[in-house]
Amino acid sequence: MLVYVIRRLLYAFVTFIGITVATFALIHAVPGDPVQFYAGRGAITHTSSAALEALRREYHLDEPLPRQYVRWLRGVVTLDFGPSITYGRDVTGLISEKLPRTLVLNVIAFVLAAAIGLPIGLWSGARTGRLFDRASAVSFFLLYSLPTFWVALLLMEFFSVKLGVLPLFGVVSDDYSQLPPLHRLLDRIQHLLLPVTTLAYGQLAIFARFARSSLREVIRQDFVTTARAKGVGEAGVV
Repeated sequence: MLVYVIRRLLYAFVTFIGITVATFALIHAVPGDPVQFYAGRGAITHTSSAALEALRREYHLDEPLPRQYVRWLRGVVTLDFGPSITYGRDVTGLISEKLPRTLVLNVIAFVLAAAIGLPIGLWSGARTGRLFDRASAVSFFLLYSLPTFWVALLLMEFFSVKLGVLPLFGVVSDDYSQLPPLHRLLDRIQHLLLPVTTLAYGQLAIFARFARSSLREVIRQDFVTTARAKGVGEAGVV
């Protein structure tokens, strides 16, 4: 058992290193010079080579790639991502600002997807071969296959731009502080609908497919046949 655990830990470590190397290589494979981009954002049309070299030294971009990788990996492990060239602020601080709302959106989407997807998957798995089972299997596959960014654009275009029933951006409305308590709750729900739906539909399909396949596998077991033979109803079996 100990040998197995050590082997799995070694595989995990090698996998982690491989992922970081691939990520680092992809970042450096992107065309363009980040220093030139930074200088261009400041509307500096003619930046001296000395100034560019100073910026490269400041961000350690003048070092050999292996040393840059070690420095970058140390920052990833210690959650110290350094300053952002784009925003001129600490990257960890920028992530910390967005993380709470990101967690709220993902938790709500996860709970909603589980609450809807698991019952649908169980209902479909209990009716193997029927029309609902076949239709739901196709629907789950389509939901899982749809690109998130494309679905988000369609939802924004239809519900926000054309119908105007849901807000296009923001967490709350501009007049949120002036609304009564119940309207504040409704305002927050309206702002959550589009992003939560975008995050939840793919997870819903995963939950539903998982529940459906798991039930179809277990429903053939001997103890289920015995329960049915003893007169247990279908709801009790499920």
